[in-house]
Amino acid sequence: MFPYESGVCAQGQYMPDPVQPFPRAVNTAGIEKYNKLLAFQQTPVYPGCQKTVLESVMDVMRIKVETKSTVKAVDEYLQYTASMLPNGHRLPTTHRKVRCILKDLGLSYIKIHACR
Repeated sequence: MFPYESGVCAQGQYMPDPVQPFPRAVNTAGIEKYNKLLAFQQTPVYPGCQKTVLESVMDVMRIKVETKSTVKAVDEYLQYTASMLPNGHRLPTTHRKVRCILKDLGLSYIKIHACR
């Protein structure tokens, strides 16, 4: 038997119950973002596809930056690619939807106006 299990120390002295911490409120906003991103990471673009939605979105944004494409060009590219995919695919069809997914990762960007 564990020596303190009975609440009495080995020397016969009473041992008080351990202090219970106060329950704290849990912020669920971060948990919801995590679960949403985890779902994007685990969901294939279409059934049987090796690429996930999150991987595809990251690739689209990488290509946009490397080729210095405009938002309109990315929208056209996404819509054209979506037209070739089978029905029920999960690839976002606009740049705005892609940005919404990446925003939860903390990868948003700031527009810098050239004239300012």
